[in-house]
Amino acid sequence: MIRCLAVLLAILAAAPAWAVQVSVRAGEHNGFTRVVLEFDERPDWTAGRVDGGYAVRFPKIENLSADMSRAFDFINRNRLADIRGRDGSNEVAVLLACECYATFGNYRDTLIVIDIRDGVPGENVAYQSPLPPGPSLSPTAVFDLAVTLQAPVAPPLARTENIPTIIAAPPDRERVPRLIEPDMPSAPTVHDAGNLRVASSQDPPDQERINDAVDIVAANIARATTQGLLQVIDPQMKDTREPRPEPEEIANLSVDTAIERAVASAFDEAIASRATGNCISPDDLDLTAWGDESGLARIGPARAEATKEDGTLDPEKMRDLAHAYLYLGFGAEARSVADHTLSSHQPLIRAMADIIDNGATASPVFAEQFGCSPLAGLWRALAGPFQASELPRDLSGLLEAFSAFPLHLRIHLGPILAERLRVAGLPEESRIALNTVIRAGNSTTQQALTSARLELTGTRADAARARLVALTNGTGLTAGEALLELLNDAAARGVDPDPKWVDDAPSLIRALRGTDVASQLASSMLRGAIALDRFDETRRSLTESKLPLNPDDMPALTDALLDAAVERADDARFLRAEIAFPNRIASSDRDVGLNLRLASRLLDLGLFERADLYAGALPPDADAGLLLAKIDLRLGRHEDALAHLDGVTTEAAAVTRAEILATAGRAAEAADAFFAVADEARGRQNAMRAAQWDRLGLQETTTRAENDSNNELLRMITSRRAALEELLTMSAEM
Repeated sequence: MIRCLAVLLAILAAAPAWAVQVSVRAGEHNGFTRVVLEFDERPDWTAGRVDGGYAVRFPKIENLSADMSRAFDFINRNRLADIRGRDGSNEVAVLLACECYATFGNYRDTLIVIDIRDGVPGENVAYQSPLPPGPSLSPTAVFDLAVTLQAPVAPPLARTENIPTIIAAPPDRERVPRLIEPDMPSAPTVHDAGNLRVASSQDPPDQERINDAVDIVAANIARATTQGLLQVIDPQMKDTREPRPEPEEIANLSVDTAIERAVASAFDEAIASRATGNCISPDDLDLTAWGDESGLARIGPARAEATKEDGTLDPEKMRDLAHAYLYLGFGAEARSVADHTLSSHQPLIRAMADIIDNGATASPVFAEQFGCSPLAGLWRALAGPFQASELPRDLSGLLEAFSAFPLHLRIHLGPILAERLRVAGLPEESRIALNTVIRAGNSTTQQALTSARLELTGTRADAARARLVALTNGTGLTAGEALLELLNDAAARGVDPDPKWVDDAPSLIRALRGTDVASQLASSMLRGAIALDRFDETRRSLTESKLPLNPDDMPALTDALLDAAVERADDARFLRAEIAFPNRIASSDRDVGLNLRLASRLLDLGLFERADLYAGALPPDADAGLLLAKIDLRLGRHEDALAHLDGVTTEAAAVTRAEILATAGRAAEAADAFFAVADEARGRQNAMRAAQWDRLGLQETTTRAENDSNNELLRMITSRRAALEELLTMSAEM
């Protein structure tokens, strides 16, 4: 018993300070790998490069205990070769397996986030310098003992025979290679492992170290005895207890000294965080930390604190004031205060104010923030539209950060965030964002609009459309967005919109003029009018420029009108629509199929010159070649017409080729061409013009009626020929 207590006391006395726990997790994201270090309370830290990667060091911690049990559950080894956080050290290392770099940042009060990204870091990316060697460890941490449970046989000790013998078990051989990496960096500190050799059980005992250990044990036994914790027993007394059974062999006991941990810490480095060189620190975005329930009562003291005794303004205090305004949702006030903060703080404050006031910002401040902390990604999502491919795979952190916003900002920004997620094709995440508002017992028309949009793609689409119709009753932005959604939904389903929606749109467009919704609603209204065959109405709207249409939408709307008119409009309405857009003619970058259809209908109407105007935009394929040949035929360009048919082998092309030859006066070739397509009547006509009399008599007919007709024609021709020959003979005799 005394022996076991002595060993325990020795271990406690020699061990470093109580271990600080850190949980290590990692995950793959779109474009980067993230490693997160989670503490109960985040300690001070620094980071930098080491051989093979990066390391995070905790200067005020002597004994770090890292839980690596889930570190590699969700990642591959494409970027991250290894994460090393060895118990007893004060560093965690991230070893890289790619040409990449790591960025580091804080999140909340408990996390350190590390992101590993492909490529090279920018000039302003922090923690890219080599991590300097750490300070020497305290004497109490120099040698940590792992002991066997039985009393081993040891050589006699010079100091005393009555002190329990303690020896250290050799390290597990599987761990040795990790302690003596061949490419280990050298430095004149405990990191220098150049001459380190791990002790073997075959080595002679280190008497000096044993004596030091004995001193430690003896001192602690004496202290424990004086405190009544131990009973002193004469070591010469006979032990009458039953002998203890031999314990099972324990194969995983090993020496793990502070020196070895210091050596390994050169590799136990950087852990993946979320901050890149361009990442905004979560502390600069944590709106929840900038206010409390006191509300407006904070503004007065904050303004007073921002004014120095000499009357000048303190930039840092003015920043605190701007943050207070942002917490309250006062974007305009925050922007005005931003002018008096440090220039480096102004763009971010203004961008956040824009989001709060306008639901978006044109500032590039939040560009690429999806690759940073969840809080930075949240503000990027609020800043403007995005593609689903830009987002990290796991949005739980982003949504959790939003749920922490104060209620008044969740009510205001929740529908905006939900709509952005819905448009990006993430309906489930959109519903979660909405629920952060609904759970608080608050519902707005904007939230109802987003909810209806989400249900349009589900089994309750009809109910969602009914709610959208109800939301169109008004002149506000929500009414305009609801009507826009109804028109777009009808177009997507390929059904005609309710005529009332098209009729109601102009008043909402006027009420919302100057907004993006007005422009989008005008475009969708015209598409709805086209679907309802309101060709003249749409033509006037497009030519009179009274609607706030986006110029980029005009070509597509013009093509939509002409495409519908060429198929469904009567001749008069078609021609009015076609003539209204002279700039549409011969636009090679427009819809070629539409050009072909327009030219074909104009040709059918006998407007050959008008049809020819579209011919220049047609490609040299079979359909276009036939149409171009027909146009050239009508315009007397016979050689050009024949050239368009070169290589075109369809029956329609063969008939057109025969017509071109006949019109060009090439009767013999025309006769051949018509006979080739079984057009006997026009074949004989052209044979007669070519005076191919013998050929006419040899032609076969396919029906009895045709045969009788042909015989009669042949008799008439023969008799006339005989009369002509007789007249010629008589004239010669005279």
